[in-house]
Amino acid sequence: MKQLFQLMTGMKHKPSNGAFMIDNKKNISQFLELTSIYSISLQERQIIDYLKNRITKLGFDCYEDNTSKRIKGEAGNLICEVVNSKKRDNGESFLMAAHVDTVTPSCENPKVINGRIVSGSDRILGADDRVGVMVLLQILERIAHKKIDFPNLEIIFLVAEEIGLKGSKNLDYDQISASYGFNFDCSAKVGQAVVTAPAKLNFELSVIGHESHSAVAPEKGISAISMASEIISKIDLPSKKNDTIFNVGKICGGKKNNIIPGEVLLNGEIRSFKNEMINAYLNRIETVSRKVSAKYGGEFNFTHSLDYNSFKLDESSKPVKIMQKAAKQAGISYEAIKYLAGSDANIFNENGIPSINIGLGYMNNHSSEEYIEIEDLLNAINLGIKITQIAASK
Repeated sequence: MKQLFQLMTGMKHKPSNGAFMIDNKKNISQFLELTSIYSISLQERQIIDYLKNRITKLGFDCYEDNTSKRIKGEAGNLICEVVNSKKRDNGESFLMAAHVDTVTPSCENPKVINGRIVSGSDRILGADDRVGVMVLLQILERIAHKKIDFPNLEIIFLVAEEIGLKGSKNLDYDQISASYGFNFDCSAKVGQAVVTAPAKLNFELSVIGHESHSAVAPEKGISAISMASEIISKIDLPSKKNDTIFNVGKICGGKKNNIIPGEVLLNGEIRSFKNEMINAYLNRIETVSRKVSAKYGGEFNFTHSLDYNSFKLDESSKPVKIMQKAAKQAGISYEAIKYLAGSDANIFNENGIPSINIGLGYMNNHSSEEYIEIEDLLNAINLGIKITQIAASK
């Protein structure tokens, strides 16, 4: 922490319109504290308790839902309802969300180096998505101290995002009244908004041969590894084409060196903005698997499931219009983008809450090279506050 104050001048970050000031030292110190809290997916108890304490001290009520029981994790989603008494009966409610879990290994010793916040060890920093968490906390802090106008808000800190959006998938949407949403969780530039995101489908291909002793009776065996290798080579699908992603991410099979393998499992994913492209890829996998299995005299089982649907919002949608105005007021360039990664925004849209995912500027997430520029952190906070103020005027 001493290093932090040696590097920072103590001057305040002033947005272009001069509406309010952001204290560099305070915000960076709080962000370093956030990133040092251990909370990988399904082990979010520490960060949820920390947030409960922070939110309660600010004077807001919050509650933890029962998602933990459904996903067998330590903690559930944390929901904070903020009601503007002037808008209680006729004002729309807005959802604002960020996820609290990180991939592993979680950061232990964040540092400030040359204007960047980085992990102080061979670990991820966790800016994905502690930047989003920080933005939401700063919004709550300014509302608590009556520094900004605000709409009716449902601020949600989500668990288990990194292992399949499990927090947002298990949120009780019957208890959520928000008409629109803002998800703060994207490695795009600050000012960029994901208005189009893909569907994602997971698949499993079981390639079935016949086990046999490799020395005593090799002629009786059918190698599932040989079959799987030929299937992969003949599928011949590019890893990325026409905004469609195809990836075989996991292969398991075989028992011992002296046994011809009887089964191999291939697991992978397909992402695309177009359902017809997903179907075309599925047909290709199945066609090739059938031909190769027939050639070897083996079998295959092919299963797949949709992980989440795609979404697309146009410029007339309320969150997009609010984002445009907020970026302008914050002195940040706005850009609507397509983004091939999914997020909790996909799930919000599926559940009837039109939502965008907001770029926060962190880089190289999910790696020990992850970092965020201090300027981007402060701009992300400023942007989140502007979004809140503009939503209040609607």
